[in-house]
Amino acid sequence: MGPKSGNYAAEFECTIVHNNDGTTCGAKRKLYHKAGKAVSTSNPVTHIREKASKCDSHRSALLNIDKNNSKYAEVDGEQFKVYNFSESFEHHVDLLWLRTKGLSFNMTTQAEFRDYVRGYDPRAAFPHSETLRRIAVCAQQLQKEERVARTARHNKKFKGGQCVGIQLDMWTDTATHTAYAAVTQTTCEDPEDENSDSAELFLRSEVMEVGIFPMSATTGPNIRVWFVRVLKDNGIPYDAVSGVTPDGAADGQCALSQIEEISEKVDTCLLHQLQRGVLYSVGLAGVKSKNPECKSLLRKHNRVVMLSRQSLAFGKALNTAQTKAGVPSQSILNLEVTATTRWGNQFKQVNKNNMLRQAIDAELHAYKQANRNNLEAIVETDESSEEGSKVGTPVAAPDIGYPLHLIDWDNSGELESFLSLTLLRLKKPWSTVVFAQVVKQ
Repeated sequence: MGPKSGNYAAEFECTIVHNNDGTTCGAKRKLYHKAGKAVSTSNPVTHIREKASKCDSHRSALLNIDKNNSKYAEVDGEQFKVYNFSESFEHHVDLLWLRTKGLSFNMTTQAEFRDYVRGYDPRAAFPHSETLRRIAVCAQQLQKEERVARTARHNKKFKGGQCVGIQLDMWTDTATHTAYAAVTQTTCEDPEDENSDSAELFLRSEVMEVGIFPMSATTGPNIRVWFVRVLKDNGIPYDAVSGVTPDGAADGQCALSQIEEISEKVDTCLLHQLQRGVLYSVGLAGVKSKNPECKSLLRKHNRVVMLSRQSLAFGKALNTAQTKAGVPSQSILNLEVTATTRWGNQFKQVNKNNMLRQAIDAELHAYKQANRNNLEAIVETDESSEEGSKVGTPVAAPDIGYPLHLIDWDNSGELESFLSLTLLRLKKPWSTVVFAQVVKQ
């Protein structure tokens, strides 16, 4: 067949030998070409696929074709066509929700992961990361539309009165100095069946916005502009706000005080205030430490943790000491890096150090003997500094502070008992009052 508009079709003849009678198939199909290259092989492949159900030779040829075809997958020795996007969408969404739970080394123990694996169809290809991102963006938009519509109905039910509580939380990644911000709304809704004996009010808490703070500096005026925009975007008028609960950060409180319509409704989070009370009581907060002895003891604990992170040899020595003591590999403890913004973080650090006292004393003594001339054994940041920038300071090996004296370890036991109250108050309602009284004393 001659050329036609730059394209031409060649005739394809199937030379596959039938295994049942030894004859050649001989079927002829069109094979379209352009500039000497095949641009369409659908006719021959379609022929082979049609004959595969009746002829083993054609079936074998089809397997070789599909083996290198990204549109086909092998499942239990058979070739199946891979799902298209719409057919795989349900699996993509399931994988997205699984990703939000976090994929880690212990993910096989999570019920969500096991449910996903049980329902996984191998014909559904794993989505590209950009596909997951787009699904997440769409899901977020749909959730927002549903939440805004529901909040509007809730506000209408209260005739524009106070019916929504707002929470503001801001934090900074100390490693990258990246600022994050989140706004959460809380509503209290009537039960669907108010006449039911088991009817209870429904408390709903939903994140309106969370992510990297969109401005270069987390100043009061910048936070105020951003916070006002979040309320407007989520359809929450000032009159509907029953109260605003910020964390303990001064910038956030400053921003809310500049919004005249809600400035009288601001009440700082009690738990953040209590955590701040802990930092003052142990000497880690304030321009001048109110408890220098405790601050010094915490610094000794923190320095050995920094060494375990910044010296691979010392960290490995602690693990080896635990192994020699008969500790199973899955129960090996790593020391806790402290952070002033983490609930109960100081307790966790002192608690682990006390448990590993013998290993710490022995291995650190050996480290200091071998590195007595090292003037930069660790780089330490002063978390109690009121300045925004945490500048690292080198610490020499002899100044790390271990082995602790016997009185230091005794004091560490008492300090651990005191800091344990920071965990109790989160679990038992009565402990908040008790803890507040202890901190005050």
